[in-house]
Amino acid sequence: MNMETKINLSEQELQLAYHTDWILTKQKITAAVYQLFGTLSGSIKEELLKAGDWIPDEVISSNPKIHKGENYLQLPYVMLDHPRYFGRQDIFAVRTLFWWGNFFSSTILLEGRYKTNYQSIITKNLLGSETNFHICINEDKWQHHFNNNNYCSVKSLGQYQIENIIAEKEFIKIAVQYPLQEWLNIPALLKVDIKQLLGLLKN
Repeated sequence: MNMETKINLSEQELQLAYHTDWILTKQKITAAVYQLFGTLSGSIKEELLKAGDWIPDEVISSNPKIHKGENYLQLPYVMLDHPRYFGRQDIFAVRTLFWWGNFFSSTILLEGRYKTNYQSIITKNLLGSETNFHICINEDKWQHHFNNNNYCSVKSLGQYQIENIIAEKEFIKIAVQYPLQEWLNIPALLKVDIKQLLGLLKN
């Protein structure tokens, strides 16, 4: 390896390397999202305790998990998983995401016995919903962007299309998203959306 190889940075990149303000601001924003998600998890817990027998005990009793990363499609993120149950074949998870530079979103993911148990109820409730839900059409359940190859607006689909997507895939994944410009309204919006996502499971 040639130790004299030069690694060049642009002037803009050098300016960022010289200063700490931007990274300290990033840490402050991340801490604020953690605080927001911590408060949200308390509201979710209250909702779960009121849910009754249409949500399984192992899901209701789950503890929230907040975690962060630096590289979902090259950008940082913070996630809240609550409620959550991840088994080998069975998944029941509500995931709330802050994706840097993009959006907040809340998603419900069901696989295995949970998909089997809820798919007819979800199909019926989606058809009558006025909420701006999106349904995953991707084969990769761990993709969270809202490009056309990952999500499709439920309002743009007919009954036959919704039934086919839910019946043919190994999992059900329904999501809502909000732009970051809604920051001040996000706590209330996410609280309502998660209640509505869980409401899709109620007969």
